Amino acid sequence: MEEDVFPHPAVSRILTAKFVEARLHTDHETLGEKWIEIERGYIGYSAQSMYLIVDPNEPSKLLRSTNYDLKYKGDPQLFADWLEGK
Repeated sequence: MEEDVFPHPAVSRILTAKFVEARLHTDHETLGEKWIEIERGYIGYSAQSMYLIVDPNEPSKLLRSTNYDLKYKGDPQLFADWLEGK
């Protein structure tokens, strides 16, 4: 997604204007388990790659989530729509 979908103009415009990116690498040597627990707290399980949108005013509140899906690669506008909550 980072290479194929995020650079697409429809997606990159939204990401730049409306989001702050935070990456939790669950395979990190020292912090991986901590990131897994955070992910489980939001969605109940750990999976790669997951994309979560949390409420900036209430960070413990998950607004929506999705995982990597080839449909986004084939049509980046679908991911842009997801970002916008459509």
